[in-house]
Amino acid sequence: MSRILIGLCLASLFWASCKTTRIAETTPFRSPEPDELWLALDTTRFDYRTFSAKADVEMEDESGKSSAIAFLRMQRDSVIWISLRKAG
Repeated sequence: MSRILIGLCLASLFWASCKTTRIAETTPFRSPEPDELWLALDTTRFDYRTFSAKADVEMEDESGKSSAIAFLRMQRDSVIWISLRKAG
């Protein structure tokens, strides 16, 4: 009796999971106006006075493979520093 009850419960779960439902109505694509694009670009513009970054670099040439750590520092409209350190 319990096996039949468990079987019916499992069958009802599988049957209920196969239903399709509509989630949202689709809207047609609207091409944005040029002014909207410029406004979106202007609000996401990367404005900085100084910038620093660190990167792991792997290089490969005829002599083999080598790794380094690169440090990049920039000061707007002035200086760019790049330094490399061999990775240990």
